[in-house]
Amino acid sequence: MTHDDRLLTLDGMRGLAAILVVVYHFEAVVKLVPSGYLAVDFFFLLSGLVIARIYAPRFDDGLKTRDFFVHRIIRLYPLFFVGLLLGLMRAAGQTVLHLPDRMSFDQLSLAGTLGFFMLPAPFAGRGLFPVNGPAWSLFLELVANVIYAVLIVRLPKRALFGLIVLFLIALACVSLTLGKIQGGQDWSTIGFGFSRVMFSFTVGVLLAKSHVGDKVQSSWWSVVPAVLLCASLIMNRPPS
Repeated sequence: MTHDDRLLTLDGMRGLAAILVVVYHFEAVVKLVPSGYLAVDFFFLLSGLVIARIYAPRFDDGLKTRDFFVHRIIRLYPLFFVGLLLGLMRAAGQTVLHLPDRMSFDQLSLAGTLGFFMLPAPFAGRGLFPVNGPAWSLFLELVANVIYAVLIVRLPKRALFGLIVLFLIALACVSLTLGKIQGGQDWSTIGFGFSRVMFSFTVGVLLAKSHVGDKVQSSWWSVVPAVLLCASLIMNRPPS
């Protein structure tokens, strides 16, 4: 279903997935969405589809790579910065109160400085963004955006499909090595995270390139993908 230039079905699916991800992060209290981690892959795919729909025509019209990066930073940075500030306040409180999981002042300063520039911190065992944990997915999405602007946007569908196969093979190999299909938030699984975002993102780009026509369609069948998405996240499938 579409409305003007919006894909209403995907808007609805994105909203449902976001709600289920929030519920997933309360798994210590109640496990209602045991496979909620897979919503991240859906978000990566959706990002590739939306980016390709919006920016591929602009690149054809002469959009410069630099301007594309500026647009993406303006889009992503404000919410990222709010999360960073909240994370810094929490981490600073842990340091001041000498809580067991606290960072040292030097670690906190370095993580905050690198985080300001949306860069990961080099601390093993603390995640890529120790004061703003969820930022790892935004960081990897920015990496995918860079590769899209430099390479993917210029590829025909056949070459794009070949690239997807390569990313799928890489994803499978890293998954088998890790023994699970979840990760990307820390240095030990960053290879999986990169394969994860690039496979899903590139599939989204291919879906956008495969879209034919702009005819507005409305059907109750549009509810089916949303139901299937929710079912896939609610089903109990451990990452292993």
